[in-house]
Amino acid sequence: MVAPSVEEIAEYNPWVRKENFEVPLLKRKRYEEIKNEIKRSKFIIGIVGIRRIGKTILMKQIGNEIEGEKFFFSFDEEAYQNIESLKFVISHFLKISKTKPHIFLDEVGRIKGWAGVIKKYHDLGKANFIVSSSSYLQLTKGKESLAGRLKDFNLMPWNFEEYLKLKNKEVVAVNDSNLERAYTAFKNDYRDDIRDYLKKGAFPEIIDEGDEFQIKKYVKNSTVEKLVFEDLPRIFPIEHADKVHDILIHIVKNNGSILNYSNIGGMLQLSKDTVKRYIFYLEQSLIINSLPLYGSYTKALRKGKKYYSSCPPISFAYQEYYNEPNLVENAVLNKLQEYFGNLRFYRDSVKREVDFIVNNIPIEVKWKSDISSEDLKNVLFFMKKYKLKKGIIVAKKFSVIERNSKKIYILPLEFFLLLDLTKIMSGFLK
Repeated sequence: MVAPSVEEIAEYNPWVRKENFEVPLLKRKRYEEIKNEIKRSKFIIGIVGIRRIGKTILMKQIGNEIEGEKFFFSFDEEAYQNIESLKFVISHFLKISKTKPHIFLDEVGRIKGWAGVIKKYHDLGKANFIVSSSSYLQLTKGKESLAGRLKDFNLMPWNFEEYLKLKNKEVVAVNDSNLERAYTAFKNDYRDDIRDYLKKGAFPEIIDEGDEFQIKKYVKNSTVEKLVFEDLPRIFPIEHADKVHDILIHIVKNNGSILNYSNIGGMLQLSKDTVKRYIFYLEQSLIINSLPLYGSYTKALRKGKKYYSSCPPISFAYQEYYNEPNLVENAVLNKLQEYFGNLRFYRDSVKREVDFIVNNIPIEVKWKSDISSEDLKNVLFFMKKYKLKKGIIVAKKFSVIERNSKKIYILPLEFFLLLDLTKIMSGFLK
């Protein structure tokens, strides 16, 4: 097994030379929350997220700002993804430190048995550890031996507000719970940015790329294919990586669809159980999201889930033609995921469906300018059935529609993506 040399470790550590990493000035939305938790030095901090969304940059930015001794090492290179390298790196940092340091270990989840090593040093009070991983399961496996010691943060793909700031645009988040008043004051200069955001906004490295072929190539090569053909086979018992790839492509091309495991298995000559296992691996790697059915836990288990890609650009990368409504629905899901954990979709026996249910509030996507009575039908049915007064439809133009003492807000996507949903939803429940 190969371990890095002292010289190679030093290359990763400008902090030792009283210098900082060169990093972008713009901070992610969760930056202060994660930094403050690191400064408390109570837990091992885990940062998880898909490839290329900025986990490494965030760790370096925080390290640049916090006081005291600090060290960094990345296990992105396959040669160093072994337990001996991890032990050597940590022991070297402790050997040259004079106080209890912060040790940042990037992609440490790729090392089998990493948690046991870090647990030992954490329990001895030798260092404060910050670790990252591109797979949620890599960290959750570590949780078993790090019970009560690990606090993890899911770093989601870049949201619309972050994207606009990256483009140096002035952004004011909307936090007025009165939506009519808020939209009247809304500075709507972002319509032209929506399409670019849907195609590439989750990945900061291609923010200025205008060629759609290059955008798709980047997403496929740097995120999807590296995950399927390199990362997943190192973690999971995968017999057919090519068929995992086929399943993923089927999901992202049919974004927001309910999967039939038997049909997919028949197409790929895999058993239903193998298909379900491969989908579980993909979901744990954060490249896809699932949405259970609204209702009891038993009902949700019995019925199929809807599946989405982790962000619109991943779906866009595999679209044969530009399907904007599909990407918009994915963007709405991502926005809701920032604020809420218990997301569901509604579907009844006669196939009346509402895209998202959040705290019993129906949210539907209708990507058009003029909303008809037919477009309102399912949302109104849900509101009547559960005695609700308010609902939301995300569309192209703002309006408010009232029917039988029920109010449906028709919200433009750019407006919806900049809302403070905590305040808005609490206002809906009053």
